[in-house]
Amino acid sequence: MKREDSNSKKDDPFIFGIKLSRKDKAKWLAHFKREAKTAKALYKGEARSVESLDAMFEETGKNVCQCGGTKFSRKYGKRKAKCLSCKRVASITARMPFFHGVNLLDIHLCMLHLIDAGCIFNAHQFSIEMKVSYDTAWNLMRKVELAMLIAQRSDENCLSIDSRLLIELYTRRSIATPAFKEPSAEQQAMEDLHTSSKKQEQEKERAHGAHRQQGQEKEAAEANGNEANQSEESLAEEDEEKGDETEGSPQEGAQATSEMKFLKPENTIESRQPGADIVTDLVTDLVTDPENSPYGLTEFQKKVYEANSGEPTTFDALVSNLDANANELNAALTILELESLINRLPGNRYVRANITPPASIQPAQNTYDERMIEQINAFRNIIQINNQGVSRKYANLHLANVNRLYKQSFDPKSFSIFQICSQFSDVGRTEVKNFISDLSVEIMMPMAA
Repeated sequence: MKREDSNSKKDDPFIFGIKLSRKDKAKWLAHFKREAKTAKALYKGEARSVESLDAMFEETGKNVCQCGGTKFSRKYGKRKAKCLSCKRVASITARMPFFHGVNLLDIHLCMLHLIDAGCIFNAHQFSIEMKVSYDTAWNLMRKVELAMLIAQRSDENCLSIDSRLLIELYTRRSIATPAFKEPSAEQQAMEDLHTSSKKQEQEKERAHGAHRQQGQEKEAAEANGNEANQSEESLAEEDEEKGDETEGSPQEGAQATSEMKFLKPENTIESRQPGADIVTDLVTDLVTDPENSPYGLTEFQKKVYEANSGEPTTFDALVSNLDANANELNAALTILELESLINRLPGNRYVRANITPPASIQPAQNTYDERMIEQINAFRNIIQINNQGVSRKYANLHLANVNRLYKQSFDPKSFSIFQICSQFSDVGRTEVKNFISDLSVEIMMPMAA
């Protein structure tokens, strides 16, 4: 990570010191104004913006017709172009939803230019400098940040952290903030909502598991009943044959047949009824005891989890491999399925949902080293200085903006906001306003200086 020192250039666009102060904001603003002046000159007017965008398309190889043609006939400053191969007329932005049909193309390109130049700014500063409404600047900035966030989620250098670590920034209200509460109360409201949703999902899965177990018990009972009926019929036939052979003892045959009618199979569900409540008891314990982190598995449940692998395993094979009671095994499988550790497949087969063992089997790694804590504090400080606090609802978007700044501080050429937006499907104003940050937010891990 770059640190400020006495030899740092005053006009360095990639300022990313650990100990930041309000003086940095003046440097950021000066650099922003210089680049904004350059951007307005580059993309002045619709025609110049279209020509600049067309040049970008040619560099990235996006300017290709559906027929595969790469040569077009187009008037200067016009978005419509005719393919010289198939004579099809279409907009040059048809293959890039982010730019397709936008009205203020010059404003869009200015925003991307400022981000590529390593500028730090907020929607208010952008609206004043570009002379557009704050609502337009805010919506465009959130769209670009959303595109960066989606791209960063596939970055191996990004780490998910608890959004509670940024709670000091949550000083602005949003539609997700509870009524008559402080803005920071939105964090607890989201956690409560997540817990409630998880409990409802567990209750639903428990009901499905109980219904599935009842179906299995019913099938087993019917199978045992059929075997009993077959054995009764075969014994009755033998008695009849014996009655024919011993014509002098009809009463003995009748007595044997009547006794067989009242015999119960030894392996029926009724004979194993005391163990049928295992599923309900274990699931109830799981729901009522969420303190155990994160699953609270018993030793037997761990064995069942380890017995499952990436290949589907039948229920009978698990019974044989573990030498376990069928009811107890079924209960353990239900618990693991509730925790999304295994999946049940057709044919009464089971497979691991995640090959990586759960945190209850592996040691938990919830601590951060000194460099990571320093990183989180630096990111939080930058957001605080640039925005004077944010709402929790959009915290992940603001963090995505600082993530790109951190990446630019090491290698500016490795980051291209145009490439990111060209691969991003455009979203409307409603989708942007409906965005809500998850309980986990993405942050770049410290890189070697």
